Amino acid sequence: ELNSNRPGRSPLAVLDCDLVGSVKTQKFAQDHPDHFFQAGIQEHNTATVAGALSTQGIVTFFADFGVFGVDETYNQHRLNDLNQTNLKLVCTHNGIDVGQDGKTHQCIDYVGIINNLYGYKIIIPADPNQTDRVIRYIASQPGNFFVGVGRS
Repeated sequence: ELNSNRPGRSPLAVLDCDLVGSVKTQKFAQDHPDHFFQAGIQEHNTATVAGALSTQGIVTFFADFGVFGVDETYNQHRLNDLNQTNLKLVCTHNGIDVGQDGKTHQCIDYVGIINNLYGYKIIIPADPNQTDRVIRYIASQPGNFFVGVGRS
């Protein structure tokens, strides 16, 4: 279990942009309210704050929809990359799997965009079991990571 109070472990923080139900951060928010930050619809600011927190020895996760967490915040992640932050960017709703939300929510260029950032490692898990293992893995690893999953 990801536990921010475990002895010998780095503190853990999760930042969310008003999407707890959609990006599955609600359990962490309930279990660790002092380590969960609900930023509202402010992706640019959240990406900046998440990057800054991650430079202070805090394992920092920023969870968002792909179109907002990647496309809308590219410059913030470019600066996070240049500053060698320790950010764990987890984006759901990537690709065209978000049909009912319309084409403005379809993030189809997320791999190409993040691939432009030299310091980010990209992981696209195939199923929930891989996603669970990937999240646990990146929490224990230094550096910037992007984890991308679809909606369904």
